[in-house]
Amino acid sequence: MNSVNFKNILEWDPPSAAGDVPYMYKAGCKLKRKEKKGKENFTNICYTNATNCDFSAINYKAVLHVRAQLNNNVSDWVTTEFYPYAQTIITAPKVNVFSRAGYLDVSFSGPVTSDHQPVKDIYGLLNYKVVYWKESDPSDVTEINTEQNFETLNDLSKWTTYCIKVQAYAPEYGNDGQFSKVICETTTEDGIIPVWKIALTFILSSCLSVGVIFLREPFYGSPHLPSQPDKDWEGTCETLTFVSEESELV
Repeated sequence: MNSVNFKNILEWDPPSAAGDVPYMYKAGCKLKRKEKKGKENFTNICYTNATNCDFSAINYKAVLHVRAQLNNNVSDWVTTEFYPYAQTIITAPKVNVFSRAGYLDVSFSGPVTSDHQPVKDIYGLLNYKVVYWKESDPSDVTEINTEQNFETLNDLSKWTTYCIKVQAYAPEYGNDGQFSKVICETTTEDGIIPVWKIALTFILSSCLSVGVIFLREPFYGSPHLPSQPDKDWEGTCETLTFVSEESELV
């Protein structure tokens, strides 16, 4: 059985002496029960000359069988059991990593079926395992298990490269999915503003405020009045006499 994200394809090899002989194949399934309750008939799914049959409609524990047929001759049935929830391959989720100050934000989504249905919707519950380590020390691994599609990695060293991979798994059915490709990302600052930066920012802000006040206040120059006459001035002074109108009439 080749089953990936609930796309269930039963595959088989043709008879060893088949050659170019046009064999036909019949494949079917039935519900697997813990206790047999009489004889249960198989439901025919495929009658084909191909060497595969699509059993994606199965969502239960099933017994599958297939046989070859040539004219009126038939082979024995070949039987196998299959339970998609436990046996389908859960592919790796899509992962994005963003560096933010002293943290790494990890988001992940999927996987989805061939019909673009989230595998999480089929299971009802799908967990994710986030595994990360320092690129310089791959032996020291940290794991985080979550039901969410987002995780922030904190308590990281600043200016350090970390490598991350994510796996989706169905804990109820013991089905561990494939891990994503490893993504490595570097942290920057530790997210804490040093005291000296706070003080420097305050001082610069104060200086700018004082400068703005000075620019807004106008400057007025006082007039210059000479205390002594200019020595180079040779003009004469005469007495001015004010004559009233009454004096002119007399």
